[in-house]
Amino acid sequence: MKVLWLTPSYPYKADPVKGVFFKTQVSSLSSLSVDIDVLAPIPYVPWPMGIFNSKWQNYLKVSTHSAEGKVHIYRPRYISFPRENIFRTAHIFKTLAVFPYMFRKYDLLHAHFSYPEGLVAAQMSRVFSLPYVLTLHGSDVNVYAKISKKHREYFCSAIRGAETVVTVSSNLADTVYDITGVRAKVLPIGIHIIPPNLLQESSLIRSIAKGRKVVLFVGNLLKTKGVGELLDALAAINSDRIVGIFIGDGPMKDSVITSSLTEIIFLGVLQNDEVRKAMKSADVLVLPSYMEGMPTVIIEAGSALLPVIATKVGGIPEILDDSTGYLIDSLSSLEQVIKYVLENREEATEKAKVLYERIGSNYDVLHNSEYLKKIYESIVEDGKI
Repeated sequence: MKVLWLTPSYPYKADPVKGVFFKTQVSSLSSLSVDIDVLAPIPYVPWPMGIFNSKWQNYLKVSTHSAEGKVHIYRPRYISFPRENIFRTAHIFKTLAVFPYMFRKYDLLHAHFSYPEGLVAAQMSRVFSLPYVLTLHGSDVNVYAKISKKHREYFCSAIRGAETVVTVSSNLADTVYDITGVRAKVLPIGIHIIPPNLLQESSLIRSIAKGRKVVLFVGNLLKTKGVGELLDALAAINSDRIVGIFIGDGPMKDSVITSSLTEIIFLGVLQNDEVRKAMKSADVLVLPSYMEGMPTVIIEAGSALLPVIATKVGGIPEILDDSTGYLIDSLSSLEQVIKYVLENREEATEKAKVLYERIGSNYDVLHNSEYLKKIYESIVEDGKI
């Protein structure tokens, strides 16, 4: 069985974090003898433009083909425009980039995100009579499908054309059903779970903390991730016994860097294994998002026995509740909850242990990949009848 994955991103040398959860599942499926090619188109950058922007420079350096074990990764270039998903142009040029690869022999497509990848898969499915699985992750449901009537039309087309629709949380599955009438299977991607006693601490975090309590944020530095509210909460606490450490990148990077608080540290993007070590060394992870699907960062934190504070949005309540962590209904309470968790270490640790057990039962990538493989086999076998 040969499967072609269509994704908006996949890690490469200059950006080893972007789309790392795709690589986690692909590697796991490959270990289960699923033959996978990955197609992750990247923007075309005319040569002179590369000197103006580091991200564009990185695009120029990326090979159109690479291999990791038995997995082949293809990165064809496509013509990209600012706000291309909003203006509904991305699927046109990604379709042109994907089209030549469809003449290779595949049994199944697996697209991630409803747009543009889901719509591209729907178009390729019609042209090449190839079934596809579609996984939805969060913003492609909660944001994209609600932008306009046309966006909703594209969303429904991608969903209804799929043999199987998968969502990473039950909350997303319910939303998909409300919009399209299609029942999705719920299957988080999951992570490779490392026993906490085998997980090393971060020497970098220890050197920064110098005995202080560490409040950790990991993710895209976006307004919708609650970065501003977390900075405000740390400013209100204003304690020299607490340090806020931010790992990630994004539009709010400058707000973090230029914070007047000396107890705010920006580390930028780190390799996934370094993030895990940072979690092992921190005292609490805070994720004050406005919206989420099923954030992998909570799963990773729980696997490191790190207490978690997060907002009660999206799929978060499916993994975090009063027994496994600290859910907040309002960001106005963030300051008080952070202080409470840091002052009640024993209680927070007990909740983290329950979270770890829940993750082991439901978010192990190998177990979830075995289930996904069965979905693939069912679709392919049905197609042979």
